[in-house]
Amino acid sequence: MTGDGIFWLFKVPPPYTDVAHDEPLGGRLFMESDKALRYVRAYDRLREAALSTSESVKLISALAEELS
Repeated sequence: MTGDGIFWLFKVPPPYTDVAHDEPLGGRLFMESDKALRYVRAYDRLREAALSTSESVKLISALAEELS
């Protein structure tokens, strides 16, 4: 990964492998199979850490109330 944190992950059905897309300053990168695996793992970690929809709404509402 390039370090800016932005990537796209394309999950496709077998027999194809997942594809990760990263766009660093030097150009576009498409990675398949083992190289895409670290992006799959990063995505899984992000999903695990993310708030649920209702928790997100509560947090945003609380912050909006605090700022008004």
